[in-house]
Amino acid sequence: AVSKEISLGDNGSLVPRVDWAFRSEFENDAFNTPQIHQGGYHLVNANLTWENADENMAMVVGVKNLTDEKYLHTGIIGDAFQSYEGLYDRGRQWYITARFNF
Repeated sequence: AVSKEISLGDNGSLVPRVDWAFRSEFENDAFNTPQIHQGGYHLVNANLTWENADENMAMVVGVKNLTDEKYLHTGIIGDAFQSYEGLYDRGRQWYITARFNF
C-alpha cells in the first residue's frame, strides 16, 4: 500500500491511499474442472481519509476493486446433471465511513 499524509493545518489532514494485490490462478475443485477454474487477477483499492486537527473525527471515501475485476470466489460441479455453479465477486464497491472518538 502507498499512502501520504497531507497537512491542512488547522483543518486537519488528508491521507490518500492505494493498495494492490495479486492472486495467482487456482482451481475450485479437486478435479481441476476448467469451467470453474479462476485465472490470476489483480485487485486495486483506493481511499481518501480526512481527519480533523484534534484527531477525534475522520471521514473516509473509498472504492474496493477499482478496476471492476470479475473473479470467481468459489465454484462447484454437480455430478448428477453436469452442472457448474460459481460465486463471483460483487465488482466495484464504493463506500463512505465516518469515525468519531469520544
